[in-house]
Amino acid sequence: MKFHLVLDEPREHDRRLEVRGLHFAVDAFAASYIEQVTVDFDEYEDSFIVINEAGPNSAC
Repeated sequence: MKFHLVLDEPREHDRRLEVRGLHFAVDAFAASYIEQVTVDFDEYEDSFIVINEAGPNSAC
């Protein structure tokens, strides 16, 4: 499954999280597949990397 990190307003059915002062809105369907993720920035690719610790990785 591929995950994307985008700037957006939360929608009615999104799961809302706050981590270290940052607010995230996660699609309810995608949230059911995510247990623990790490978000990192790849300077060479100039993009964020979403690492799903319990499943496949994704770059966006």
